[in-house]
Amino acid sequence: MLRPIAYYDDFGEDGCLKWGVGDEVVVDEAFTATCEGKDGKGRKEEKKEEIAKDTEGKVLEFNTEGSAKIAFRDPVSAEGWLLSDQFYRLFPFPNASDTPIHHRVKLARLRCCDVLALVLYTWTMFVLYNAILWGFGFCGSVAAGIEFASDEFWVEWKEKDIKVWVNHSGHK
Repeated sequence: MLRPIAYYDDFGEDGCLKWGVGDEVVVDEAFTATCEGKDGKGRKEEKKEEIAKDTEGKVLEFNTEGSAKIAFRDPVSAEGWLLSDQFYRLFPFPNASDTPIHHRVKLARLRCCDVLALVLYTWTMFVLYNAILWGFGFCGSVAAGIEFASDEFWVEWKEKDIKVWVNHSGHK
């Protein structure tokens, strides 16, 4: 049984993991952000900062334009406003409320498409993909409700041979 994508975590419409105020994030690829800091006299100043890959930060707030204010730590050590079109460069860190699978998805910095590809290739589709790619195996249809890998499952699965199916269709 394939699990809904929400089982793996909460992905936005852009395919990236969602994160919010208070979340710890990490930069996946370097970019330039507008950062606020203090000048030598303690006055607030705005400047462009190059945010390096693997820089960590904490999300402080969002403004009405959809930008996020992030307190970046070493090596930048500044607060920067990140425009929403740059959000794909950040990944949330695992937190205490994450399930074990959420924890793994965040550590691996996976996007929705990555999770879907992994699920399809490592779950039940693995057998069919490899059968087609290598030209051997089975591709029978198993009725709903039959336990995976039970004797009944294997009887139904082995009713159709992949070579017969490939020869009948004329292509892979």
